Amino acid sequence: MNPQKKNKRLKFNLGSFDLIKGFAIMVIILGHMCYFYDLKEMTYFTPLIFFLKPMGFLMPMFFLVSGFGFREKRAEVVFKSTVKSFLYPYAVIMVLFSVIYLTTYFFYYGNWSMALQCTFAYLLAFLLGIPKPGKIIRGFELGHCSAAWFFLASFLAFNLLNLILKFKNKRLQTLLVIGCFLVGYFINIHDVNYYCVPQGLMALGYFYAGYIFKQYRLLEFLRTKIWIYLILIPVTLIHFLLGNFNLCLGEFNYGLLDCIGAGCSALLLILAGIFLDRFEWKCFDLPRKIGLYSYWILCVHVIENDCMHWEAFISSMPNQPMAYCLELLLKILIISLGCMMLKKITQYRYKRKRAIYGI
Repeated sequence: MNPQKKNKRLKFNLGSFDLIKGFAIMVIILGHMCYFYDLKEMTYFTPLIFFLKPMGFLMPMFFLVSGFGFREKRAEVVFKSTVKSFLYPYAVIMVLFSVIYLTTYFFYYGNWSMALQCTFAYLLAFLLGIPKPGKIIRGFELGHCSAAWFFLASFLAFNLLNLILKFKNKRLQTLLVIGCFLVGYFINIHDVNYYCVPQGLMALGYFYAGYIFKQYRLLEFLRTKIWIYLILIPVTLIHFLLGNFNLCLGEFNYGLLDCIGAGCSALLLILAGIFLDRFEWKCFDLPRKIGLYSYWILCVHVIENDCMHWEAFISSMPNQPMAYCLELLLKILIISLGCMMLKKITQYRYKRKRAIYGI
C-alpha cells in the first residue's frame, strides 16, 4: 500500500500503537536481562547493552498510550473496570510468583528454610506493593513486586484521572495533575513507595498528557510538523546520553528535568511508531503482535524474571555471552507458552460466559 494514500485517511486508535508497544516490551525484557551479567565480559554485546540501559522512558510511553485511550466514566464503573484490569492480574501474579519461586528456589539451592524465607520476602513486598528491592521492615529485608508495579501504578492513575476529569475547568485539571505529579516525585525520591503510590501519582501526569493529545487531536497535528522533531530529537539524545529516569526505583539524575526528558522521549517514540505503522512490511508483523499482547507478556515476564533464578543459570554457563543467548531463547519459549496458556484461559472464559448468558 502506498503510505501517502494511507496517510490521507490516517486515524489513530489503540491499535495504532501496537508496533511501538511491541518494540518497547522487547527492549524492556532485554534490558532487564542486563542486570544479571558482568557487562565487562559482554564485549560483543556492548552496542546492544548501550542502547538497552537507558530504557526508563519506555514506561511513560505506555502511560501516554493508556491515557490516549481513556474515557471519563462514572467513578464506580472505572473502579470496577480497573480492579479487573489491574488488581486482579496483580493478585494472580503474586500467587503464581510465590508458588513458583518457592519451588524453583528449592530446586536450584536445595534449602527449604531459605526458600521459605526468600519467598516470604517477595510475598510481603507484593502485599505492600513495594517496587524497589532492599526495603527493611523491623529488621527483615523485603524483595520487590518486580515489574508488576506497573499494574498498581496504572490502577491509581486511571482512577485519579477519572476523578480529576469530573472538574470541567481545564486549568484546575492541569493544576491538580501537576500537584499530584510533584507530590509523587517528592515521596518517590524519599523512598516512600508503599503500594506504588508515588509511581501512580507520577504516572498520572503522563496519562493526562495522553488524554489531552486525544482530546485535541494533537498527534494528528504534531506528526507533520518539523519543529516538534527539532525539539524532541535533541532533548531525547541529551536524556539518552546523560539522563536517567527510573520511575520504579525513584532514580532521576537531573530531577524533574529527567521527567520532562522522559516524556519528550516517549512522545518521540510514539510519533516514530505512528510513522512506521503506515508501512505494511512483513517484518513488522511480529512486533505488532507482541504489542497487542504486551500486557500478557509483562505478566509472564514478571514471574520468569525472578522465579527462574537466572543468576544461578548464568553462573553455571561456560561464559556469559553463551548464557545470554541461551537465556534469551528460554525466555522466548517461556513467554510464548505463557501467552498461549493465557489465550486458552481467555477463550474458555469467553465461551463459558456465552453459555451461561445464552449469547
